[in-house]
Amino acid sequence: MPCEYTDAERRVLAPFLAVARAVELPEPLAPTGRRMVEGIVAMNRWIADAIAYERRDDGDPLPPQESLRSSGVAARLVSGFLLEGHAEERRAASAMHAWVEAYLPGAGWVGLDPTHGVLCDHCFVPTAVGLRTADAAVTGRSRWSSRVATGRGTSSA
Repeated sequence: MPCEYTDAERRVLAPFLAVARAVELPEPLAPTGRRMVEGIVAMNRWIADAIAYERRDDGDPLPPQESLRSSGVAARLVSGFLLEGHAEERRAASAMHAWVEAYLPGAGWVGLDPTHGVLCDHCFVPTAVGLRTADAAVTGRSRWSSRVATGRGTSSA
């Protein structure tokens, strides 16, 4: 299932290919001769089916990006919001949500949501991206400015 990246892609994607914590993949997810997209979709679906959903406000999630990296696929963690207006089961309603993105040659970054076992679409609103959970964590304070938007310009906070 490993991606075949060009040398230029491999240089740029190096941080997203580095395995921080080796993950031993269960037999259904072990790399085989299947095509890359089929393997990634199967991995996403298997995680959704095999692991119970747990809503919590703090603590590190399981690192699905490491599973992809262990398979030779560049991956990053994304956090943001999931708009679930029409969903029957609203797992992530009004809460931060996390998913992974895999870099696929010719397609770019493609979002995978192992919580729901689906590919990400316009309902996934990213707010932070990183290599690890800490990189993509959104805090209540801005790192960039002490100025607050007031609707008529900005004022110091």
